[in-house]
Amino acid sequence: MATKFLGRLGLLVAGAVVGLTASSVLPAATASNSREDVVKLIAKRSGFSLTSFPVNPLATFTANGDLLDAATSQRVGNGSTVCTMTSVSPLSVPPTGIAQCSSIYTLDNKGSIFLSSSRTYQLGVTGLHFTQSTMAITGGTDAYRRVRGDSSMVFQGGARSGSDATSYLVELRLSTD
Repeated sequence: MATKFLGRLGLLVAGAVVGLTASSVLPAATASNSREDVVKLIAKRSGFSLTSFPVNPLATFTANGDLLDAATSQRVGNGSTVCTMTSVSPLSVPPTGIAQCSSIYTLDNKGSIFLSSSRTYQLGVTGLHFTQSTMAITGGTDAYRRVRGDSSMVFQGGARSGSDATSYLVELRLSTD
């Protein structure tokens, strides 16, 4: 009986030592060592396609394009999005639809950031677009493997409104531990 107790005590002490060692190597996630970065980009759409034919109002569609640094307009990566329309209001003015969307932003030589959102799209003179959206940052790879946070996107214009491509101002709020 004493042997069992000493054996359990030994395991408890060993577990405590491992726990202390791990905590000295891997800092605990606290507010004091969390970091938040804000990255501002322009997402410039260059490709758009519907994935069903004939066109189904609840279709899936894809979009892709370049990511530009908002301050310098230099290309810093690319983005791609796939959306599935979950509801459509064709009689509203303008016609609208709600879509569930997943995006991947790949920043040159750094890794990828994964995002997800529900967006309200409008069909207007500038084509199919959303006015603004908040996206959850659901993960990442490489330099962004521990990232979380959210992102806001605001419509900037489209080919029929004077600019050369549909674009969105993107603000990524990235938190890491």
